Amino acid sequence: ASSGPAGEQTASLGLYYDETFAGPGMRVAAILPAGPFDAGDTRLAPGDVITAIDGEAVPEAGGLRRLLRGAKDRRVEVAFAKPDGTVLRERRVPVSLERERDLAFERWRRRRRDAVAARSCGRLGYVHVRAMNAASYRSTFAEVFGRFGRAEGLVVDVRFNGGGNLHNQLLTMLSGRPYLTFAPRTGPVQSDPRDRWSRPSAVLMNGASYSDASIFPQGYRDLGIGPLVGEPVAGTGTFVWWVPSPIVPRLTYGLPQVPLYRTDGTRLENTDVLPDLASPADPAAWAEGRDPQLDAAVDRLLGGTGGACRAVGAAAPG
Repeated sequence: ASSGPAGEQTASLGLYYDETFAGPGMRVAAILPAGPFDAGDTRLAPGDVITAIDGEAVPEAGGLRRLLRGAKDRRVEVAFAKPDGTVLRERRVPVSLERERDLAFERWRRRRRDAVAARSCGRLGYVHVRAMNAASYRSTFAEVFGRFGRAEGLVVDVRFNGGGNLHNQLLTMLSGRPYLTFAPRTGPVQSDPRDRWSRPSAVLMNGASYSDASIFPQGYRDLGIGPLVGEPVAGTGTFVWWVPSPIVPRLTYGLPQVPLYRTDGTRLENTDVLPDLASPADPAAWAEGRDPQLDAAVDRLLGGTGGACRAVGAAAPG
C-alpha cells in the first residue's frame, strides 16, 4: 500500500472564538485551561480580538489556522486588540490539535462533574468514560474509588465514546454487592467489596456511543444494574477487522468479523438500545452551557425531577 503524502500539520493557541464576530481578526470567547494562554502573566482575555501572528494579519479565508501551519511547539508572536483599542503582543508556544482536543475534553468533563455536584449538593459522583481502553478504565477507577468513594450515587457518562473493549471490566466494577462491613472505632464505616461499586448508578448515553460503548449499556441493562438515560443507541457492537486500503492512501476499512449475541439468542448488532429515561440531544441548550441529558440522569438518581439534595434511592430500570 502506498503511504501517500503526510497530512498538513497545524497548531492551536488553546482558545475558543466568537463565531458571530465579523472581523477583521478573531474575537476570543474563552481560554482553555492548561493551554498556551492559561498563564498568570497573560493580558489576553475573552472579548479581545486576535489581529496577527508573527506580524501577519489574520486572513478572512482560513483565519488563524492558516497562520499556525507548522507552528506546533514553536514560539510565535500573537498580537491582539483590547476592547478599548489597545494593541498588545505576547509570545506563546502553540500546541497540536490533538492536545487542543484533550484540553477541550478535560474542560467539558470538569464542567459536567461540577454540575452534577452542584445539582445533587455533593451527593452524586460523575465519571466520563472517554474510550473503551485501559487508560480510560484507570482514570475511571481512580475517580470512582478516590474522589467519589463516599458518594451516594454515580453517573457514568459514555456519550461520544468511540468504543474499544472495556465493557466487561466496567460491568464488573459497577455490579458490586456488599457482603461485609467494617466498623472501626474511628473513621467511617466501610463495606466490601471496596474495588466494586455497590451503590446506585445510572448510565448516560447518546447516538455517538459507538461499538463497545453500545455493548456496555446493553449489558448494564440486561444485568439490571441501573437505568439508562439519554438517547437510543444503535447496536454497533461487533469485533472489527481493520484493513488498510491498497488503493486509497491513508484509508482504512473496518470489516465486521465476530458478531455478539445476548443471552436470549438475539444478535446485538443492528438493534437499538433504548433508554429507560429518554432525553434527546439539545444543541441549543449546549450553546447556553446547559446539559439537559445530564440533568435528567441526576434527577433520576435523586428520585424525581428537580429533586436536588433529596436522598438518593435505588434506581432500577423503568
